[in-house]
Amino acid sequence: MKRLKIILLLLLTTHIGLSQRGAVLNNRARDLKALEEKYQFQTVYINHDRPFYLSGSKIAFSVFLTNSENVPEDNNDLVYVELKNEENSLSILKLRTSNGRAAASIPLADTLESGTYQLLGYTRWMANVDKSYYFKKAITVVNGKKWEAMNWAN
Repeated sequence: MKRLKIILLLLLTTHIGLSQRGAVLNNRARDLKALEEKYQFQTVYINHDRPFYLSGSKIAFSVFLTNSENVPEDNNDLVYVELKNEENSLSILKLRTSNGRAAASIPLADTLESGTYQLLGYTRWMANVDKSYYFKKAITVVNGKKWEAMNWAN
């Protein structure tokens, strides 16, 4: 009989502990949903026109800004589009979206070295929260003039 009481007591305390843990998880899920509704997490996507670019040309692109439900943002938010190499930013554009969209181009200098560059897209909210939310895309640039000069030298 004493064993049965101990087993029942253990089962009861385990059940109470699990139900309290479930309540804590439910509270955290509710808090996360409230945070998401309050701040409306955003996503930036950039669609560009070519797989690679020649130095001296332009990167033409469209920007799409959506909320956490993948619906275009209807307010006129600013989106920052940045082209950078490994060391620093080469160009930063600030674009105002209309119904979650914007379009622009980034001119590439004739002297730009051949290589892989990063195209970044973000909003101010993303910059304040975490850079892992940024849109990131590798862009290949080829300097045709330097390649041509190398071939003439041979």
